[in-house]
Amino acid sequence: MRFSLIYKAFSTILFALSLSLIFPFIYSLVVKDNCAKDFLIPFLLSFILFLPTVKLEFQPLNLKEALIVVAGVWFLFPALSSVVYILGAHIQNPVDAYFESVSGFTTTGATILSNIEALPPSVLLWRSLTQWLGGLGFIVFSFSLLPFIRNSYSLVKFEASKILEERITPNVREVIKVVIAFYLLLTILEILLLKILGLSWYQAINHAFTTIST
Repeated sequence: MRFSLIYKAFSTILFALSLSLIFPFIYSLVVKDNCAKDFLIPFLLSFILFLPTVKLEFQPLNLKEALIVVAGVWFLFPALSSVVYILGAHIQNPVDAYFESVSGFTTTGATILSNIEALPPSVLLWRSLTQWLGGLGFIVFSFSLLPFIRNSYSLVKFEASKILEERITPNVREVIKVVIAFYLLLTILEILLLKILGLSWYQAINHAFTTIST
């Protein structure tokens, strides 16, 4: 088993996913809710994990390696996301924070929060964004970005069962691109429709992220 390649794939996907933290980070700076550091720290942690692999060569993964990477990403990225809740004391119990993150990424809708709207605006945006990312799927989201995944059907088939048939055409990358395009299109359409119906842009984006994923 090629552990260096597993770590390369794992840390690169984790870093690619952590780029999504930039959006609530910027929004926090705009609305000045003092939560910017809550997004910056987990992003820097993922960057530190990714940095040692920069010079490693991209290679396709075999079946066992792909399974380890997918399981690792699904375990650690929600843990990284839970840091956002813990740093700002929005959810003080680490187990509860991890539960909230997993609930978001799995789009189950379960929550330990009794008053979700009491969260700072940027944190609430992040909670909605976790559901949007989870609805698409971590590996599906990363597929079009990372060269070593593009020839690794074994990696995608563990992740994409919610979206794709179990047996799909060999050119899986093209299928994924279509899925992502429709997902983005539906999200934009719902945001626009909700805005037309009277919601603010912030409300429309949050509602769209959490409903399109379902």
